[in-house]
Amino acid sequence: SLYSRWVHPDRRASAVGLMNSGISGGAVIALICTPWLISVWSWQGAFYLYGLLGILWFAVWAPLARSRPADKTDWDTPEPATAEAGSVTDQNAVSTRVYPRLTVRGMLRSRAVWAIAIAHICINWSLYLVLSWFPTFVNRELGADLQLAGFLALAPTIVSLVMAPLAGRFFDRLVTKGHDRLKVRRVMQSLAFVGITAAMMAITLTDSLILSVTVITLSNALTAFSIGGFATNHLDIAPNQSGLLMGVTNTLAAVSSSASVFVSGWIQDLSGGWDAVFLTAAGVSVLGAVIYGTLSGVEREFD
Repeated sequence: SLYSRWVHPDRRASAVGLMNSGISGGAVIALICTPWLISVWSWQGAFYLYGLLGILWFAVWAPLARSRPADKTDWDTPEPATAEAGSVTDQNAVSTRVYPRLTVRGMLRSRAVWAIAIAHICINWSLYLVLSWFPTFVNRELGADLQLAGFLALAPTIVSLVMAPLAGRFFDRLVTKGHDRLKVRRVMQSLAFVGITAAMMAITLTDSLILSVTVITLSNALTAFSIGGFATNHLDIAPNQSGLLMGVTNTLAAVSSSASVFVSGWIQDLSGGWDAVFLTAAGVSVLGAVIYGTLSGVEREFD
C-alpha cells in the first residue's frame, strides 16, 4: 500500500522494479558470502547473522517509516500532493464511487485476483527451482565443481537485479504513452512465462554447461517483465489495500516456492534425471500464462 500512497501512478512499476532489484541484490550477496560464512563459522551462524542484520535494519527503518506523505514532519517529501493523489489510478482520481473493502469472499469471487494469485504461484515455482536446484544440476549433471556451480548460479540473479527496474520503467513508459494497460500487462506477463517455458524445455535438449547457464539467464531476464504483469496488478485492483492483496498472493506464492523445491527433488529422485523436473516447470508456466492471459483485469474492484 505504500506504493499507492507515495508513488505517482505513472512511476509505480518503476518503483516496484527498483525494490525487486534489491531482493536480487541481497540474493547475490548471500550466494557469495554464505559459503565463506559456513566455512569459517557454521551453517547455523549464517542464519543467525542474516537474522541479526534484518533486526538491525528494522531498528533503523522503523523510526523513519511513515504510512503516507502527510505523516512526515522531520524531512521533506518531494511532490506530496502528487504522492497522495497516487492512492488511486488516474481514471479513478475524480470518481466518487465507493469501493468495497477487500474481503476473503470478495477475493474468491474476483477473476482478476485469481489471475494475479495463480501467476504469482507459477512464477515462483520456476524462480525457486532455479535458485535452489540449479547449482546442484550443473554440478551433478553437467560436471561443474561446486565452487564453479555456485559462481554460475550468480548469473541469472545478477541479470534479474539489472532487468527488474528496466522492465518497470518500460511498463510505465508504455502506459504513459497511451497504450492499453491491460494489453501491456498481458503481453509483458506472457513474455515472462514464454521465457521460462522456452528455457525449461531447451535445457532438457543440451548437455552444454555454457548453453544451460545462458538459457536460464535469459529466462530470468524475461521473467523480470512480470514487473509490468502481475507484480504491480494489485495496484489496479485494490489501490488502497494493495499491500494486503500482495500479502495474500505472496503467501500463496511462498507455499508454491517451498513445494517447488520439495516436489522437484522428489521428481528427480523418482525419475533419476532432470528432464521431468524442468518439463514440469515448463507446464506450470504454460498454465500461468493461459490463466493470466484470460482472467486478468485492470479495473478497480476494491478500496
